[in-house]
Amino acid sequence: MPANKLKFQERRGWAYLLAGLYVVLIFLLPLLAHLNRPVWPGLFLGVARVLGLVGFSMLALQVVLGSRLKFIDRPWGLDAVMRFHKWAAIVAVVILLLHPAALLVTYVHQMGLDFSTAIAMLRAVYGGIIALTLLLLVVLLALARKKLGIEYQLWRYAHKGAIAVVALGFFHGLRSGAAMPGAMQAFFWALLVTVALVFLYQNVYMKLWGRSRWRITDVTRETPDTYTLSLASQTGRIFHYRPGQFVFLKLMRPGRVSEEHPFTISSAPTGTHSLTVTIKESGDFTDTIGQTRPGDQARIEGPFGRFSFQFNAPSSFIFIAGGVGITPLLSMMRYLRDTGDDRHAVLIYGNHSESDIIARHELDTMPDHVKVVYVLESPPDHWTGAQGYINADVVGQYAGDQIRKADIYLCGPPPMMQAVTQQLRSLGIPRKRIHSERFTL
Repeated sequence: MPANKLKFQERRGWAYLLAGLYVVLIFLLPLLAHLNRPVWPGLFLGVARVLGLVGFSMLALQVVLGSRLKFIDRPWGLDAVMRFHKWAAIVAVVILLLHPAALLVTYVHQMGLDFSTAIAMLRAVYGGIIALTLLLLVVLLALARKKLGIEYQLWRYAHKGAIAVVALGFFHGLRSGAAMPGAMQAFFWALLVTVALVFLYQNVYMKLWGRSRWRITDVTRETPDTYTLSLASQTGRIFHYRPGQFVFLKLMRPGRVSEEHPFTISSAPTGTHSLTVTIKESGDFTDTIGQTRPGDQARIEGPFGRFSFQFNAPSSFIFIAGGVGITPLLSMMRYLRDTGDDRHAVLIYGNHSESDIIARHELDTMPDHVKVVYVLESPPDHWTGAQGYINADVVGQYAGDQIRKADIYLCGPPPMMQAVTQQLRSLGIPRKRIHSERFTL
């Protein structure tokens, strides 16, 4: 059975178009500056201006990349967009740090100023200094959030405050480039207005009106620390999603702080008015997930992601899951079962103990063409199944000949996914047949 027909925004052609547009927008400001002044006075001054303009453009577009816009998620997947967002921020910081360094060289070597006078001239541009300092702080906090133990919601609010850095950078640019040509100044303003509108869309419109409204109808305890929440749409309509995609869920429970977090949809998109998410107690917000009750309200934004076999055309499947990483694979398997898809599938599902297996009864009653293998780290005495950790040998043993032709869908703790991916690649399995989603905030 071929993958469902992809919409234009889900196709790679749209992805490449967006990538090209990103590159154009980054370099358009220095291009307009060059067209206005083909020969800039001095090499280092020209380099400094290019660095400042490119760095500001990258900084402004960071707001767009981080705003969960679906037309960007559809061709790339939000996990890939967020990883690019992270590395683009690091590159932007390096470029913007080189901007004052190039100016300093210009002041000392081209203009003949002494070093202390050159430093004083840089300090006089206080808007740029403040913006760069705040940007450094935001990026460093993002990179070291987990090591510093900063709470996710606190970091999230601080991260959103980085819009002030864009505003400071904009006014610094206007002040420093008073003689901007008309086209360049128009683009400068258009970039700021676009960024402001995108920021308001995500943080005002989506927060107040854009998320769909749902109600908890059931809470099922899957394992000692994992629960499945069943949700019903309050409008009677469910959005279209592909098996394996995720949403941002905000629970609104009496007496508890409402927080928004990403969770995979564990149900199959074959229902009409409901969906499920399966959540493990793992700290902060999720530690209270078992206290959710039927009747509690929820807001959902989504769906997001490209971790779904519907974006490919596999002839058969090998699903590899670790712990609660079963959720997107469970959605895919349920969809295959509910639609009568008879393609061969093997699920290799690793857990610490037998009691940690999610949806055990359902997995045990999958159709005959779906093979389910449980791998336990600490099995009970009566256990006769696979033991230890999932690796390439285990996959080869239970997948058999399928490993040479099946598409592999992998989800679990990041160290497990990295190790299994490396081992599969060492067996000669091409990267295009190994699908995973590395989404961490």
